Amino acid sequence: MSEGFFGESGDWLPHLEDMLNMGSFDHVNEGCQCEGKWCSQCKSTMCFGCFHRNKNGKHGLAHHCKKCTSERGKQYNSIQVEKTRTWRKANPERVKELAKKSKQKHSVEYNAKTRLWRLDNAEKLKNYRDAHKKELLLNSTRWRKNHPEYMRLHERRKYLKRCSHHTKAGGITTPEEWEMLKSRYGYICLCCERKEPEIELTMDHVIPLSMSGSNGIENIQPLCRSCNSIKWTQTIDYRQRWRMN
Repeated sequence: MSEGFFGESGDWLPHLEDMLNMGSFDHVNEGCQCEGKWCSQCKSTMCFGCFHRNKNGKHGLAHHCKKCTSERGKQYNSIQVEKTRTWRKANPERVKELAKKSKQKHSVEYNAKTRLWRLDNAEKLKNYRDAHKKELLLNSTRWRKNHPEYMRLHERRKYLKRCSHHTKAGGITTPEEWEMLKSRYGYICLCCERKEPEIELTMDHVIPLSMSGSNGIENIQPLCRSCNSIKWTQTIDYRQRWRMN
């Protein structure tokens, strides 16, 4: 008997006894009459039901039993978690970049989970805000100062929402829908045909809100500020000309 197969000299006898006593194990399933399989990890013979399936293994089963496979998986995961934690500490900017891309790609799912979490932890959020009022106010002021374009869009959406609520017209246009609409027309003002960044496109309502027009994307067309002001409360659909072209 070779020393390398069973380890150090003198350790092979207990394993040989286990292999000779293949029938001395408990079957997992009632009525099971399998011959059993040797697990090379825990050095014991077990029922076929204790092994995962593997078409490349003997009897179509994995080399190690389910318990040993689970323990090896946990050990591997703990090592990977530590590697990931070390990498994240060494690459904070890359972590922020990947998180931002993931948030943009899965914005719908992310926003739904965030709303659900806020509803379930309303009391916790209130306590946190009360304890960090000055810090939160400072962060909010800094963000508003560094993102003026988002603030203009946000204030515009708030104004349109108030107008649509007042007229009972309803409808809402998200920033993503607005960006898709501008991209569809090539970031061009549909009236004067000037293009960003030469001008700044604004949301114009084909049917004005004052005339019970909807605030939905189906009633929005991109116009520059001057064209939007000139149109005022008229109902002019500049999109028709672009559809014909």
